[in-house]
Amino acid sequence: MYKDPSGLLIGHYTPTSVILAEVAHLSSSFDHKYKDDANGKDSSIKLMAKQIIDTVTVQSALGHSQKEILNFTNNGIYSAQKGIYTDVVQIDTHSQLPTFMYYLGLMDKKHEQLFLRKKEIENMPDYKSDPKLIEEREAIKLELNIYCSTNDTGEGRYVNRLAAMYSGMNFIFDSMHYWGLSNVLNCVNDGYILQIKDDGDFNKQYQDFKQQWQSEFPLLTFSKKHWKYAIINGTQDYILINNSNDYKCRSSQLSTKAFYHQATGKSLDKLKQSEIDNDAFKYAQEKEKVAMMTLYNNLFSSMEPSLYGSYGKLENLNETKEILDKAGVTEANFLPVK
Repeated sequence: MYKDPSGLLIGHYTPTSVILAEVAHLSSSFDHKYKDDANGKDSSIKLMAKQIIDTVTVQSALGHSQKEILNFTNNGIYSAQKGIYTDVVQIDTHSQLPTFMYYLGLMDKKHEQLFLRKKEIENMPDYKSDPKLIEEREAIKLELNIYCSTNDTGEGRYVNRLAAMYSGMNFIFDSMHYWGLSNVLNCVNDGYILQIKDDGDFNKQYQDFKQQWQSEFPLLTFSKKHWKYAIINGTQDYILINNSNDYKCRSSQLSTKAFYHQATGKSLDKLKQSEIDNDAFKYAQEKEKVAMMTLYNNLFSSMEPSLYGSYGKLENLNETKEILDKAGVTEANFLPVK
């Protein structure tokens, strides 16, 4: 990636429209708000419409079977293809904003030292088994996220972050081209979900991918996880699942966040840790677990004969059979179907 004189990291595939938006948004003289005469309130200025990939990059006609749409926003880059998919991988970029702030020279000395300390902890063997190191790393991570924010309203931990946002967005856009845009099922700011065809080929590609980017940014790190199934309803509305106990739920209706809001009328994203109702939170977590077990058993387990049904279902069948035996019902037409 190229660092221009204004301090922006521009990638090989970065659209010109994004560069122009970066220059405007990161200028101290640019006013992000305007007075909306219709309602008399301040509204946020959006400089870019959604980008249709075929108009942003030059590719062969066979490169895209459909026109992919990516939404470049003030808060990142987003894209989603709705559907149910098999054999996917989620790739996440660790501490994307702090990393690019560090490489752009935007950090003060205090936070630069914190960033390097966090990387030092993460490189320690078995640090995840040391509670003190885990606690220290989490504290640094939170401090860096707040420091990278230019819009910390105090309404909880999750806020829009603009510092180094565009450089991170340009990195994500360039890295997605490595995999092929048509293979990207979902992109959320600092990570994306890919559909893959062969695990062996992918693992080799992934090692090449890491080597390529870490040769340019040595402190840039990634993680990946394979999933059997993905249900994608939107950029921030999806479920990844391997079985009823191994899943990642970001569903707007079936997640812990959704059930907590349903129970309390409050958003977890806007609550500080001390404001969270622990009983309601445990209730919401349990609801999510039950929802994921039900979803998996009914939607996917039939694809895997060895996992068909569940222990609970078999117990119910045995109990039903015992009741029928006691009642003297022995004809096949009355027996439960397995």
